[in-house]
This record gives sequence, structure tokens and C-alpha cells, in this order.
Amino acid sequence: MMDDLDPIYTQMCSLQTIYSNNQGFFGEFYESAKDVAKRAWIDNNFNKNTPDKYKILCLFDDSAVSDIVKGTLEHVQPIFKDKYPIIAQQKFNEAEKCAHLDDKEKALMLYNHAVVRAIQGNNA
Repeated sequence: MMDDLDPIYTQMCSLQTIYSNNQGFFGEFYESAKDVAKRAWIDNNFNKNTPDKYKILCLFDDSAVSDIVKGTLEHVQPIFKDKYPIIAQQKFNEAEKCAHLDDKEKALMLYNHAVVRAIQGNNA
């Protein structure tokens, strides 16, 4: 495994920076999407008792929120991280366990680690 080439950047990209109650990319993204979507859309569309993959798809398919989601995500850039498919699979499996135990915060963190370590495929 490589040494951390930019420890300051790594620190800035910690869970606290990515999402906290006061700041962070995902916190701001969530708030702006929530403001556009409104509570009724969230309750009637996003919070339906459907698998998570359909919830994600509805963010892109429904014009009520797709502009804010696509507009934000088009500015997201991939960052370099050594790819380790075995570690990615382990992190994914750990995330699944946490999700089933309703530890959503830890599951999200582990899913993120799995994605970052996964090899980019042609179906991305």
C-alpha cells in the first residue's frame, strides 16, 4: 500500500469534512436537494418501501429533483486511490452487515471505502 502522498488533503477529506452538521459537501448537497424536493415528494416518492437502488434511480428520473442531483454530481471528480478489489469486496461486505444492523452511518462510510478501492468498470 502506498504512503499517504498528501496527508493534509486526506485530513480535509475526513468524514467530518465530507459530512457534518455544520459543513461539508454531502451536508450542503442534502440540504439543497431536500429544499428542492419538499417533504411531500420525499414521503411519496423517495421513502417508498422499495430497494435502495430504486430510491437512487428516482433521484435521476423525477424532474422534481433530478436537476439539482445531476447539476451537483456533474462537478464531482474522481480522485486517485490505489485500487484493491479484494479490499473493496471486504469493505462492501462489512457495509452490508452494518446496514442490516441499522448502523447506517458506519455502513455509508464502508460503502464509500468499497467504491474508492474498487476497480472502475465499463458499466460505471
